[in-house]
Amino acid sequence: MGPFIAVEALGNWFSGLGDTRVQMRASVLTMVVNVPLCWVLIFGKLGAPAMGVRGAALASGLATCAGLAYLALVFARRQGKIPGAWRPFQLGQRERAEFVRMLRFGVPNGLNWFMEIAAFTLFLNAIVSRLGTTVLAAMNAILQINSVAFMPAFGLGSGGAVLVGQAIGRGEQDDVPRLLGLTARVALAWQVAVGLVYFALPRPIMRAFAGEAGSTELVTVGASMLALSSAWQVFDALGLTIGEALRAAGDTAWCMWTRLVSAWTVFVPVAWWAITVLHGGPLAAIGVTIFYLAVLAAAFLWRFRSGAWRRIVLVEPEPAP
Repeated sequence: MGPFIAVEALGNWFSGLGDTRVQMRASVLTMVVNVPLCWVLIFGKLGAPAMGVRGAALASGLATCAGLAYLALVFARRQGKIPGAWRPFQLGQRERAEFVRMLRFGVPNGLNWFMEIAAFTLFLNAIVSRLGTTVLAAMNAILQINSVAFMPAFGLGSGGAVLVGQAIGRGEQDDVPRLLGLTARVALAWQVAVGLVYFALPRPIMRAFAGEAGSTELVTVGASMLALSSAWQVFDALGLTIGEALRAAGDTAWCMWTRLVSAWTVFVPVAWWAITVLHGGPLAAIGVTIFYLAVLAAAFLWRFRSGAWRRIVLVEPEPAP
């Protein structure tokens, strides 16, 4: 976990400077190292012991260290060109204030994802599981499909957040709505295209999860659920891009509380009521997810339009010489 967190920290540092290619190269290097290491350590090739799933874990850890080594090397080279850049243990009053500010913005950002993932875990294991193994398998397959299709939109949202942070750093807050609008339109175009594919080809997509023998029930149930899930792509794109822009503006605490309240007082209770009390079927699980994402997107849009993010001070003015 230490190297993984370090990769995220250094990668986001480069992204904040507008250089997202460094973290991309580190990710590619990690993958290139991970795949052959898994082959060697899982199956015991090239004289290594066959470690099974433990070998997969070890391969992932070593591959992450390889990605971190690359990031650290690039970081060291860059810092070496800046006079006085290396001051890791010289924590003066200004450094302590910046550290506290980092915690102020960073801790809510972490809790933001922690609470939502916890709500989805409860939703799957305590609520959707009541509908049977096939429905639970189909729901997990749909989430896996979305986790792949969602990545370009996530990258766009992160890129938009970088541009928003840089605009605020330049004191050009009036340019933020334009940047967000551009990011949202591109992310919407991608997510709508994904939704159309889900709606048009749900059965061929679900067959990839049915195994060699093929499960007719899984394909039939999953196809209807996947087709309906095309409706949440719009709300997912809006919630992602607006939420990332708000966090880039430092509005991390509000985003955290919004996700926490929406997930635990809207999403989980409504899902339990729709499936347990009303005995809703597989489509009810998808419908509740659509409702939750719509509520979240509407809340983020209202917050951004309120302009409260403009009053947040991300960086203190430079002290007078």
